[in-house]
Amino acid sequence: MATSKISWITAGVVSAAAAGVGAVMAYRRRRMQATEDSYTALAGLSTHQDGKHKKERVPRKLKKSRAHAEALASGHGGQHW
Repeated sequence: MATSKISWITAGVVSAAAAGVGAVMAYRRRRMQATEDSYTALAGLSTHQDGKHKKERVPRKLKKSRAHAEALASGHGGQHW
C-alpha cells in the first residue's frame, strides 16, 4: 500500500513538473516572437525625409535574434554561433 501511495505522489510530481516546463517553454516562445515582431516593426519605420531614398536597414538585435533562432533550429541547442 505504501509503494502505491509513493508511486502516485511521484507520478503527480512528474506530471506537475512536465506541465511547468511546457508552460515556461510556451512563454519563452511567445516572448521571443513578440520581440522579433517589435524589431521587425522598428525596421519598417521610415527614417528618410524629403523623399530621399535611404537604404533599408535591419536592426542589430533583429539580426542577432534571427541568427539565434536559426542556430536553435539547426540543432545547436542554444549555443552561440
